[in-house]
Amino acid sequence: MRMISLGVLAFVTLQLLLPQSTGEEQLLCIDAGFASLGCMNDNRDNRAMSVKLHHYKSECRGSVARCMKCTKEKHWIVFGLQYEGTECFSGYDAEDTFKKHGEGSGCEDGLGGWFRNSVYKILQHCTTGLQRKRWL
Repeated sequence: MRMISLGVLAFVTLQLLLPQSTGEEQLLCIDAGFASLGCMNDNRDNRAMSVKLHHYKSECRGSVARCMKCTKEKHWIVFGLQYEGTECFSGYDAEDTFKKHGEGSGCEDGLGGWFRNSVYKILQHCTTGLQRKRWL
């Protein structure tokens, strides 16, 4: 019985987060964590991921969670950390470019290394507003 009431609460919450249908499909995405894509080489003169998020916000450095948060704010899905997590990289095209210098080694504790990115992908489960109606 308790699981049913939680399901109803979740549905009501989703209804409140979404505007009423305008005839166009609406996309609802729910965070599902992140996945490691491995350790990848980088190059100072030709970055695999073009945006240094830590240059814009110091709170983007220090952990996978912090770098992921800054990446999500940009609506991007792939990011990487270097130098024990002190640098956070991403970009609008990072999903296509993160491995352009090949796989590397020497990433420490999931926080990268010297010109090595520990790369992650943000996972999401997305559904359209039309699919949402089927939950009833």
